[in-house]
Amino acid sequence: MKIITRLSKGRGIPAIFLIIFIVIFMLQMVIFAVTGAILEIRSLFRKYGRYFKNTVIIPKIQALF
Repeated sequence: MKIITRLSKGRGIPAIFLIIFIVIFMLQMVIFAVTGAILEIRSLFRKYGRYFKNTVIIPKIQALF
């Protein structure tokens, strides 16, 4: 963090802006990863949806009740 403040003082950019930029960048990466994972899971569900429903979800629900 000391490096960021030193760089920002030289250029006249407050350190907060740099930190916010880094945070936003990280959040974008996280959101991208999450959406990618959801799309992957969705495509897998299309392939193995019926098999998964019959073998995993329905028996577990029946076991609960």
